[in-house]
Amino acid sequence: MKILLITSLLLAAVTTASLLNDSDAIVDNVTTTNYRLPNNSVPISYSISLIPYLVEDNFTYDGESAIKLEILKSSSSITLHILNLTIDESATSLVSSGNKNHKIASHTYDTKKQFLILNFATHLPTGYYTLHLKYVGILDNETLNGFYRSSYINDNGETVWLATTVFATTAARRAFPCWDEPALKATFTISIKHDVNYTALSNMPVANQSAIDKTDNKLWTTFETTPIMSTYLVAFVVSDFGYVSNDDKNFRLWTRKNILNTTAYALTVGQSEFAYLKEYTSIPFALPKMDEISIPDIIFDGMENWGLVTYSETELQYVDGVSTTSAKQEAATITSHEFAHQWFGNLVTPKWWKYIWLNEGFATYFEFYITGKAEKSWRIMEQFILRIVQGKAFIADSAETTHPMNQDASTPEEIISLLDSICYDKGAAVIHMMSIFLTPPVFRAGLTRYLKNNAYGVVTSDDLWSALQEVSDEYEILPPEICLKKVMDTWVEQPGFPLITVTRDYKTGKANISQERYFQSGASGDGTRWWVPISYTTQSDLNFSSTSPREWIPQAKNNIVLSGFKPTDWTIFNIQESGYYRVNYDEKNWKLISNYLDSDDYIKIHPVNRAQIIDDSYNLAVANRISFSIFLDISVYIRRDVDYIPWYPMLTIDNYLYQKLANTRSFSLFKRFFVESFEKSIVTLGYVQHNDDEHLIKFHRADMLIYACYHSSKKCRSKATARLVAYLKDPIANPISPDLKNWVFCGGLNNANATVWNMVLDLYAKSPSRSLIYYLGCSEHKEILTKYMSLATTENSTILKEHASDAFASIYDGSGDNINFALDYLIDNFDKLYAFWDQSADKMTGHVSSFGYILTTREQLTKFKALIQKHNDVLGSTGSTAIANAESNVKWTDTYEPVFYKWFNKFYKA
Repeated sequence: MKILLITSLLLAAVTTASLLNDSDAIVDNVTTTNYRLPNNSVPISYSISLIPYLVEDNFTYDGESAIKLEILKSSSSITLHILNLTIDESATSLVSSGNKNHKIASHTYDTKKQFLILNFATHLPTGYYTLHLKYVGILDNETLNGFYRSSYINDNGETVWLATTVFATTAARRAFPCWDEPALKATFTISIKHDVNYTALSNMPVANQSAIDKTDNKLWTTFETTPIMSTYLVAFVVSDFGYVSNDDKNFRLWTRKNILNTTAYALTVGQSEFAYLKEYTSIPFALPKMDEISIPDIIFDGMENWGLVTYSETELQYVDGVSTTSAKQEAATITSHEFAHQWFGNLVTPKWWKYIWLNEGFATYFEFYITGKAEKSWRIMEQFILRIVQGKAFIADSAETTHPMNQDASTPEEIISLLDSICYDKGAAVIHMMSIFLTPPVFRAGLTRYLKNNAYGVVTSDDLWSALQEVSDEYEILPPEICLKKVMDTWVEQPGFPLITVTRDYKTGKANISQERYFQSGASGDGTRWWVPISYTTQSDLNFSSTSPREWIPQAKNNIVLSGFKPTDWTIFNIQESGYYRVNYDEKNWKLISNYLDSDDYIKIHPVNRAQIIDDSYNLAVANRISFSIFLDISVYIRRDVDYIPWYPMLTIDNYLYQKLANTRSFSLFKRFFVESFEKSIVTLGYVQHNDDEHLIKFHRADMLIYACYHSSKKCRSKATARLVAYLKDPIANPISPDLKNWVFCGGLNNANATVWNMVLDLYAKSPSRSLIYYLGCSEHKEILTKYMSLATTENSTILKEHASDAFASIYDGSGDNINFALDYLIDNFDKLYAFWDQSADKMTGHVSSFGYILTTREQLTKFKALIQKHNDVLGSTGSTAIANAESNVKWTDTYEPVFYKWFNKFYKA
């Protein structure tokens, strides 16, 4: 049903109190409950007036609140949250609904729990009250949360200040006294006094503005009352920004005026995504307007404040021909992420942070799904598997230190730590799996019911299961023996994910399908089991379009047995990687897959499954589940493939192996193998970007060219150098596509002579930038690198002192062939660097820490240990940690490099 805005005090009170009738809303089975507010009082509405002072030497604000609340249990105290606010105790008052003033005996401040406790001489009876508070806060710019200040430099070189907010997860208490827990929803009426040349924004539209106060040239802006909402979603900004908007001006995007022209794409795509979300959920947006604003300094890339979304300034900038394709995708995906929150998190909110994945998991899922509706050619849900499932969720969730999606927390530090890859990425991956086995139409209908049933309320994961189960039953989607809650609790209440192992009997045609928990460390499973949806296809009955499960492995079973597999056929499980699990096979099936891939028929296997086979085989080798030779056998086929999707995990793996094999005897063979593998893609893609290129073509070309040069391809480097020289001579006639800039500059300087290098140095001298510093370190000529470090460590030279540390890092980051040079330079010049960097231990430990990750040989390790021992007084514990990391790398090299060396030699002899 449609829920109207709640404006009645009594209705709001009943709604808020009802959230607390179940003790789970407050206590929620927390084992350590002392950081939770007592459940004797709840807020109903806040009326908050703020006067920020954006003045040098007085970055403060005055605040005044009138809070209507209900006492649920008779008590002699009221407890609410507060942090770093100075209360004017003489102004605090509590008035009951009968206008009786209740004298406050004392104010108690519990700084550990961040409580303000108001003590009364007698017990307060149950009923409704109004609490008045006055306070002063600081607009700091260090923590970047609460009510804080940010700034930018205008076109005249002047610093311009603004005031903004970030309240997630527990920072509303930094801005105003409040019941700062997500279940304790209330309405908010915000008033802000500000300079006449500034604009105030908040969650709701402006209700009215006062006349200008001639004494300070300021005016009051008061906003309409919000619907009932959680404190962490309240927001307000005071700035001199401008905006672009739709025709109705109820959808606006704000930023500093001199970059407004970079936000047209974000505004356009954002409106499309917003419309798709309203259509998908079948629920209108709950507020009268939507504002987006980009902030120069913000702790998150985006914050989903209801009706006033704040972003990091760079997230919304995209200009054709100036910005990269990656920037375009980022603008689209981050807006869809934050807009999804307007329903998933804002309209329907977790009862406690334990269930925060109900916010972030859905937002991450829709970040891709809804972007795919606005930008249909981007193959964005295929990218979702690569970037979210493979690239993030599997990595975080295969560690022995991972945790369940439903993870409790008590302290502010514990709460903020929940905003991790499990919450965002595993949450999204599990949601995606659920959308597949429920089928997209049923999943969508179930989500609509979930949102409508719980609008303006708070939920646990059980509320989601209940709504989805109801719709599933109506459509008879799940087998009768399968209960959605039982299935999904195995995924959200337990850490980790399964490894499905397919072991075939080639005589009987049967296959044993077993499950166990997967650890990237190679540790054995710990007995954890799941309800696992199983999809698969075979070579003779090839079907990669049907992702629905053909079977289930129940939680109670370690395995099931399937039949009907022909002995000469391969089988591939987890179609389009729709299930959240990895797959291993017996050695013969791996061989059948690799042989088929290395034929013209490879294209018949879905691109996502080609990516899955690459990603699974490599990671299973790392976990000692299979031999690296199986992965290498599979990797042979990639030279045939010109699709971005399977190349994405291959390049990730390549980058890792490049670091592990650098400066070993296998390094030249490794680079040769991949240069040859890149060739077909580069021939297909070419060296020039065209305006009408498909989205993924632009990504793929940029990656291929960068990696080819990184792997010492002579043709790639000569092409890059030619393009670089042409650009340096006449940049107007020979522009460089933003997507190809890294390739042209870094690849172009790998083998370039001193003349070309000096031309780039001259470019830096005219306009110093960190990107040019990085490019200058890409040279592999030792004479040039020696000159570079001489310039970087000389006072008042061409290289700015603030860029000197980056210059050194660019050398060992720019090429594996530069690592020995950089290590020797650090050994020979440690004292010189330390002195030049004003005895900054942080800079020295930062570089030493980096070397710990890139050293791979015993000769390097011996030198490194001697260096750290000699300078232990500067490096401290960082030195021992770096040695441990380097020793781990060397151990890996000792163990696995012979496997690679043997395989490469066999491959090239054949």
